[in-house]
Amino acid sequence: MGEKKSNLIAQQALEIVLVAAVAIGLSSMFAPGLTQSAAQALLGQEATAAQKALLVAPAPVLAPALTACISGSSPVTPCLPRLRCTRDAAAPGA
Repeated sequence: MGEKKSNLIAQQALEIVLVAAVAIGLSSMFAPGLTQSAAQALLGQEATAAQKALLVAPAPVLAPALTACISGSSPVTPCLPRLRCTRDAAAPGA
């Protein structure tokens, strides 16, 4: 090859720049549509998974002793003391 080393390096650099410019141009044209469809697909999968989780998850069940305590039907079960709200006579607006 009778080409100078500087010409070969310049040609390689020019080819790299041109290929990069074409790649960036194509990606800027196709990226918005592709990312939008990918995002919709992923969100749809997440929504489906969340919906299935809600349908499969068991409803919370209160312990029988707590249920009896709340309903007041079990005097044997120790319950939390009930708080009483009293207004102070000296409070403004009383």
